[in-house]
This record gives sequence, structure tokens and C-alpha cells, in this order.
Amino acid sequence: IAIGLSAVFLQKAVGSPIGWAGRCAQYVGGMYLVIAVLTATGYIRAKGIPLERAMAELFRDVEEHYRDLVETVTDAIIATDHEGRVVLWNPAAERMFGYTRDEVLGSLLIDLIVPGRHADTIRMAPDYFAEKGRDGLVGERTEMEVKRKDGREFPVELSVSARRTAAGWLGTSVMRDITEHKRVQEALRESEERYRALFEQSPIGIGIARPDGPVIAANKAIEAITGYSVEELRKINLADTYENPRDRDALLDTLARDGSVTNYAVRLKRKDG
Repeated sequence: IAIGLSAVFLQKAVGSPIGWAGRCAQYVGGMYLVIAVLTATGYIRAKGIPLERAMAELFRDVEEHYRDLVETVTDAIIATDHEGRVVLWNPAAERMFGYTRDEVLGSLLIDLIVPGRHADTIRMAPDYFAEKGRDGLVGERTEMEVKRKDGREFPVELSVSARRTAAGWLGTSVMRDITEHKRVQEALRESEERYRALFEQSPIGIGIARPDGPVIAANKAIEAITGYSVEELRKINLADTYENPRDRDALLDTLARDGSVTNYAVRLKRKDG
């Protein structure tokens, strides 16, 4: 069935044969499902097990598997009723926010985890999500700041779903702490800024070019050395700045053989010749 669904998805890009293969795979998958159900039904009858009991055990097993999943995942899973009050709070949510399950059940989620400055702009009630549809948070993945029980704020990645039940709308929020991810991003940004400052302010000419000659980047010191502006260098081939083109070929050969080149002397031509 999964293969069939993938094939149907690719039909527009590849053509009708893929669509035909997708439909055939779904038909075969459906036949296997029917055969499996009939086989299971025959086994149940042969053992004298009431069908109602077998179905009840099946759904109980599914419920237990779902409960195990909710209880063991590392992401916080929180469910709220139509008023935005917490009805489910898994162990990961306890660790993430510092509240026990007993402390939060029946409380408004927005009061528990949304910083005060955002309270007027963020609503956590499923009725609101359902009303907004894809224009709101439902079905979208977003980042936001939330707060722990001790008031400490931290960033999370949030996914929200809402569905209608007999008791009204039920909202489910899945949150992942991205503090470490943000820290790594910030460290990379700071490192990039330091590199850029060193690159731009160095009194030594520094340039980056592809082996075939196009200049990718150059600092201000290069302008004084070559007479070309950085913008002009990006429009020419670096090989054209060599007095002897064979020096460029020799440099590339050495670089390819040794992996690096140090103190390699060549004569270059300035812009004025």
C-alpha cells in the first residue's frame, strides 16, 4: 500500500504507467488486507472466540501501544479540551516544564506555558485552532518561546492538531525543546561574524576562487594589491591576472598533488598592466 501511495504521488511527474502501478499496488495491498481479515476471522471462529471479544482485545492492544508511545517519547505531548484546559500531559512534558501531571490537569495551558507578554496574541483553545484552520497553528510547525514552572523561558518547535470529538474539539500539541539547536546556530553565527571581520580587516590580501578561475570572494587588501575592486574581481577570471599563465597551471598541479600550497611565488598583473 505504501508503495502504491508513493507511486500515485509520482504520477504527475513520471506519467500514467506509474499511476497504473500505484493503483495495482493498492489493489494488491487491499486484497492482502481482505485475506488477512478473513483468515483472522476464520481463526477466531475456529477457536470459538466471540468476535466482539476479539475486536475489544484488538482495540485494547492498539490503545496500549498508543499509551506506551505517549509515555515514552522525548517530545512533550499535551492535549487540551475545547476550553484550552489540559487533559493529557505526558512524562516528557513533566520534564520539560517542571509541572507534574496532577498539577496541570484542568488548568489552562496558556497560563502554564505562555509568557505573559505573548498571552494576548497566542490562544491555545482547540475551538480557535479549528476556526482558524491552516491560517492558524493547526497543521503548521512553528517556533515559539515558552516558560517553565520556575519562569525560565526557552524555545520550542511546536506542532498542533485539532479534531472534533463527542465532547467537543480536542487539541494536541507536540513540543520539542530546541535550546541546544538555537545555541549551536548562535555559535555558528558568531563564528561566521568573527571570520568575516578577520577576512575583511586583514592587511594581507585574501581571496577565494574556484580552480577554473572565477573569484568567489576577496577582501579589501586585494584591491590595493591588484588595483581591481572586489566587484571587478568577481567579473573576471583569476587566471587573467597572472603574468605567465603557465604559473597558474603549475600552482594548480601542486595544489592537486599536495592538497595545499604555502609561500608559492608568482608574478601577477595589476589592473593598469
